[in-house]
This record gives sequence, structure tokens and C-alpha cells, in this order.
Amino acid sequence: MTRIRKNYLTQHTPNLLRLESIWSIAKLTRGAIISFRYKEKDRWVFVVNPEWKGLLHGIDLNYVTEPLLRLLLGAPSELLEDEFYKRYIADTEVKKTDSYRTYDIKKMINIKIYEYVIK
Repeated sequence: MTRIRKNYLTQHTPNLLRLESIWSIAKLTRGAIISFRYKEKDRWVFVVNPEWKGLLHGIDLNYVTEPLLRLLLGAPSELLEDEFYKRYIADTEVKKTDSYRTYDIKKMINIKIYEYVIK
């Protein structure tokens, strides 16, 4: 059976304030909200790990609700990547959304960073 997925991006767009375009992922840290062009599509992603083995690891904003994204944004910044993954992604509501993605950094173009403004 084909799974029908709801697109939650429209919940997030009113809260996104564009900060800047970037040319390198060196500026990215966990928790950044970015958009970029990838395989002919525009992507909107919460960054989990900006570079691990040549891939950016993130949560596709199309598939997470605003409350789930707020939970991720509220995670302590001092958590190491593996602890963050265990606590906020593995075996959580986020995992159930099937929104975790990896992206080949070399194929990401037109990268923009956003601030998520909670209203």
C-alpha cells in the first residue's frame, strides 16, 4: 500500500527568517535551519550533523510538525552528536516520521541559513 505523507513545510515557512546565503557548510552547526537545491528540488532541513563522511545529516522539514521541530530546536547545544541522536531521533516521534535524511555535500547548491522565529 502506498503511504500518503502530509507536507508540514507550510507550518514552518511563516516562522523562517532568512539570515544569509553561504558558500560553504563550514558555517553550519547542529540546529541550523537551511534550504538548498538538491537533485532538482528545493530542500528545507534541520541540520543534525553538517558533515559526517562527506554527507550532511538532517531532518526534512516537510515531514515534521511544528511541535516536533520546536523539540529539536530546544535540545541542549552541548550534546554530542551520538547523544543527540539517541535522545531526540532514535526511537522517538521524529524517527516515526521517517524524516531523517543524508545529503551529498558536493551536490548541495544555493545554500541559505534561516532563523526559526517562534511566535
